[in-house]
Amino acid sequence: MKLWKLFVLLLALVMLGTSLLACGGEAETTPEVTTPEATEPEVTDPEVTAPETTAPETTVPEITVPETTAPETTAPETTAPETEAPVCTHPNMTEKVLKISTCYAGGKVEKTCGDCGYKAEVATPPSHDDDKVYTASSGITEYVCKRCGERAMIVEAGKRMKLSAYCEGELTFAVTASADASVEVLLDGQSQGDVSLDDDGKGRVRFTNLEKGGYSIVFVNKGTSDVRIKNEKIEGYFNRPGAVYVEVLGKGKEAYSSFNVYIQTSDLSEEYYVCYHFTYRLDKTANNFAPNTCTNTEFYRVNGATLYRVIEVDDTTIKTEMVSGIGGVLGGGEISFAVMQQYPYKDMLADGAKVEMGDMTRAPDFIGGYHGDEWMTEVVLTADCEVIDLQSTEREVIPCSTVTFDLTGTMYAWGTSKADDRGVPVAEHTQNFVLDSTGVTDVQTIQWLRDDFVIHAAYLPMFTMMRGADGNRFIETMRAYDAEGNLLEEYTMDPEPVASQIGVLSRSDCCMYEYSGNKGITSMVSFKALNDGPKFTGSRIDLRTASKDNKLYVGVQSAAGGKSVPAGDVWEVELKFHIDYVAPEA
Repeated sequence: MKLWKLFVLLLALVMLGTSLLACGGEAETTPEVTTPEATEPEVTDPEVTAPETTAPETTVPEITVPETTAPETTAPETTAPETEAPVCTHPNMTEKVLKISTCYAGGKVEKTCGDCGYKAEVATPPSHDDDKVYTASSGITEYVCKRCGERAMIVEAGKRMKLSAYCEGELTFAVTASADASVEVLLDGQSQGDVSLDDDGKGRVRFTNLEKGGYSIVFVNKGTSDVRIKNEKIEGYFNRPGAVYVEVLGKGKEAYSSFNVYIQTSDLSEEYYVCYHFTYRLDKTANNFAPNTCTNTEFYRVNGATLYRVIEVDDTTIKTEMVSGIGGVLGGGEISFAVMQQYPYKDMLADGAKVEMGDMTRAPDFIGGYHGDEWMTEVVLTADCEVIDLQSTEREVIPCSTVTFDLTGTMYAWGTSKADDRGVPVAEHTQNFVLDSTGVTDVQTIQWLRDDFVIHAAYLPMFTMMRGADGNRFIETMRAYDAEGNLLEEYTMDPEPVASQIGVLSRSDCCMYEYSGNKGITSMVSFKALNDGPKFTGSRIDLRTASKDNKLYVGVQSAAGGKSVPAGDVWEVELKFHIDYVAPEA
């Protein structure tokens, strides 16, 4: 037992000594402290110390060179002019013309900044040598090129232009701008997108298959340079906005309201308007058969026109002043249709009419419009296609571009009216007026109702142009033209006071007359048949003393029956006139 205990003690001492030696010499005892996992051949194998673990993953060119130091990523983005451009606003730009613009082709210029060296080639649109001819209050400017004669409208940078058209079919505009311009188009308030422009800055806006009616076209210039707009085709007519005002006067105690239509003249001041007076008249007198008394009637008629300088316009009133030395430019005499009957219906005449007629074989007076014996059955007034209430008591001013006025009535034989009886109906008379910046158009239709109406005299149409007082005339010269616009004859009034004279420029081959003078007033009047029902018998201008007018009369009868008009005969005649004013130079 004692020997066993001694053996154990010696073994413990040996193990203690070994442990002390290990603490003092790590190098010699490597196998003891590095387990087989740390001392396996893989630790010192070349595959473990290959580039994958030491060199490649931190220093290979693919990772460090291209993405951080290559010229492609450093030079353009940090030093090129594009990044410095916002700093230089190019205050010192010079231009070098590379290609000259003409009326029909664009050009090019090279722009160079003297401060930063920036250069760019810029396309320039076709260039015109323009003269200003008209500017509307809405910002529309019209020009005529002195080189090529093209007439166009200008939409200034950042502005819009609104046009009104009354058409059917096609409406096309040519657009010229810088190639980088932005021009939006709206039709009746709906965007049609931007105009597509080519490299020369040219584009086209084309609407087709338009239904007959009024349309609003707006061009919005969203760019920084002006845009040129040219109307290439319109199946109808197209007007300057702001050129027309309707002034409804309020009916008062009447059944309907009279109204005025103001049409702007060509004077560049935009202040002068010709005001056409449309007067409502009601006179139920049935037993007054004296000439020119305008009884037995309810009707509208053009009761003259006046030249005004418009000072101020608001929602209810147009403030004006007369133009010195001119005033009324169209007289109050009838301009639409008037007919006098041969062989009145004696067995149907009222007693008072028999007395007035005496032994004459014709009626003592005409019928129609100013002469009475006409009752309206339908009336509609519109401004840019919006119906205006003619039975309103309120005054109203409506700016627009186009006015239409449709009027239908029945004409009654002279002398046949009695109490509660308007008389014997002989014709239905329709008038369709259109008033816009080009003037006034009146299309009249006469439908005859009886076989026994014989014409003594009929005029369709007429035109009562004022001339001014003797010594202060604004109309002195009149000219007659044929359908092709060829001058047929000219008449200049004598400077002495005028005596009544009938038949100046009396012709059978004329369809247009011109009035002019030295006070700035001009007028063009034309007429034509729209169907084969009527036959013109000649036209003339009468110089009248009392009324101081030079009145045009156009004689007419039935193409089928001459002065004996068959029942069912229909006459369609168009009258167009434009009274204009340009203030004379001082």
